[in-house]
Parts: sequence; structure tokens; C-alpha cells
Amino acid sequence: MNAHIHSSDILCRGAKPHAMIDNVIIADDHPIFRAGLGQLVGSAFPHLAIHQAGTVDEMLGVA
Repeated sequence: MNAHIHSSDILCRGAKPHAMIDNVIIADDHPIFRAGLGQLVGSAFPHLAIHQAGTVDEMLGVA
């Protein structure tokens, strides 16, 4: 199974298909998971600004 993610596979809720996404919020209450996922996404998509949040309030503050 090929687990590679391509930028064309990422869609944003409410965005038109193939819209360019430049910001991502990783929201989870586990900081190690957020950090690891942030590194993976950042490596695959270096053009993205990756934000992290540990709570809903933090996420809404970033959004």
C-alpha cells in the first residue's frame, strides 16, 4: 500500500477541489502526536504554515 500524500489529495472544508492550502491546524491533546504529525506534514509539504493546538480554545485562537 502506498502511504504517500500528495498536495493534490488535501482538501479544505468549503474549499473548491484542488484549491491551494497554505495553513494547517493540528489539534490534539497529545503534544507528542501533534509534534510528530507536524514534522511529517511539514516534511511532505514545506510550503504549509503548520499551527498546533492542544485544546479547542487554542485551536479557535489560531484559526
